[in-house]
Formats: sequence, structure tokens, C-alpha cells
Amino acid sequence: MAGCGLQMLNAKISISATWLWGLPLAYTLAFVLERGLLGVWEGQTLSTLMRQGLLFFFAMRINWAEMSAKARECTTSRVCLLLSASSKPQKSWSGAQKRGRRRSAARRRSGSGSRARTRRRRMRSDV
Repeated sequence: MAGCGLQMLNAKISISATWLWGLPLAYTLAFVLERGLLGVWEGQTLSTLMRQGLLFFFAMRINWAEMSAKARECTTSRVCLLLSASSKPQKSWSGAQKRGRRRSAARRRSGSGSRARTRRRRMRSDV
């Protein structure tokens, strides 16, 4: 559903299955029918099965030819390409920054940083 742009439908189904069906069903099975912890598990399992069934039902109703045409249009359209190009760029590290980060990580692993030197000096002076 997320790949088709139907995230809101997925969210609505998941929230309703959990809060409107799962919890009341778990409460009913656990406390009203006195099944205890097993009733809670059964209620949550049934709500998960219901959610998956609804998602499957809606996935079968999607016109996949239309969805693929929209995706093809969006990948070749100048508007979609401009929108994707205007998104915030990822931070790139320069070569020196990468080397510095690697060295400091190696020092932390090997124990050769300033804290480790101070610790070794203290241990020598205690002896």
C-alpha cells in the first residue's frame, strides 16, 4: 500500500483494527469470557488477521495497470524529476573528515586516546 501512495488507507486500517477491534476483543476474551492471558493473545491475533485481510482486500481492488502507468509517468515527467531534485541533499563528508572520524573510532577501539594514556599513567604511578 505504501508504494502505491495509499499510506493513509494503510494507517486507517491498522489503527482501526488495533484500537476499535483488537483491544475490545482482547478485553472481552480475557475478562468477560475469563480466558485470561490467552484471551488477550487471541484478541490481538484476530485483530492482526482482520487487518491483513482488509489490506489484502484493498490490494486486490487496486487497478495495477493504472498504478504502473502513474509510476511510469512520474519517473519520466519533468515535474516529478524537478520535485525529487529539490529535496534536501544528504550531507557529504570530505575526505579529511572521513579519515578523522575513522582515526578517532580506531583510537576508541584500541584504547590509545587521551583518556587511555591518562589511565595508564595513573596505573604506573600507583605501582
